[in-house]
Amino acid sequence: MSDQEKQNDLDISIIVPAYNEAEYINTLLESIKNYITDFSYESIVVDNGSEDDTYFIAKTHADHVYQVPRGMISKARNFGVSKSIGKVLVFLDADVRLTQLWVDELRKQYRYIVSNDVLAGARYQVREHPSYIEWSWFRPLSEKVTGYINGGNIIMSRKTFEKVGGFSEQLETGEDVEFCGRARELGITISINTGFKVYHDGYPSSFKQFIKREIWHGKGDYTNLKIFITSRVAVISLLFACLHYWLIFCLLSGRFTESTIALCLMLIITTLMSIKIFRNSGPLYIFTNLPLCYLYLVSRHLSLFSKIHPNLKIVQEQ
Repeated sequence: MSDQEKQNDLDISIIVPAYNEAEYINTLLESIKNYITDFSYESIVVDNGSEDDTYFIAKTHADHVYQVPRGMISKARNFGVSKSIGKVLVFLDADVRLTQLWVDELRKQYRYIVSNDVLAGARYQVREHPSYIEWSWFRPLSEKVTGYINGGNIIMSRKTFEKVGGFSEQLETGEDVEFCGRARELGITISINTGFKVYHDGYPSSFKQFIKREIWHGKGDYTNLKIFITSRVAVISLLFACLHYWLIFCLLSGRFTESTIALCLMLIITTLMSIKIFRNSGPLYIFTNLPLCYLYLVSRHLSLFSKIHPNLKIVQEQ
């Protein structure tokens, strides 16, 4: 038995990867201190090459803070695990906030998580006073049933993490989906439990922030041709972009009938996308999200340019 295994006497290790999170990380760490009172735990912040005061703020509140060169968020999470000693691993994003309900649920589920191969957690909830984008787009999405758990609010035992093999360090985005997929193939239970409630303070509240976020999330679809082809959003967003290019060409060449056709097709695609995403949320959300669906499709196509030119400062990096 290694020295680290002998020291695994803490109940929980909380792993927080952080990149330029000076605005939010203090709130997360304070919520950890305020709510987690009946478990022995350690909070580990992995500063993933931040250019702001994230490291210095974290040093005043976290038990351990490490600085690593800028890299994939998966690598930061895995590094945090390598420095941890708790029986249960809790992965939180730096811009979320714990609730009393989360801690109450962990108290109920702790022994089950320790003793079984299970991934537990839930999707993020919007802030108590959400913006239009948070209320219209992210609130209904947080209520949708999915087959995976967000990487910023996922809980498992150390042995389960090791069984899955950690987060893939080759993926820039979508690493949580891939991790849950591998876990499921190994027969590990994906337990989505709304009791694990966290607020996500970092959801975009402006159109600019929304666009940057979706550009970043879409970059994973352009990792290789196979992933692109299997991503319906990536393929549809490319078709959507081609309609824009066709529209511009038709307008410049005076083909106004074809321009009208292009506009109609763009409206149809936008509407169908909104129906697909929000069909279970009701007509109100389908209608109010039409502008955001348009921006969503445009942003997902712009992910291609961000992938080709990584130095373009147009994305909201994690």
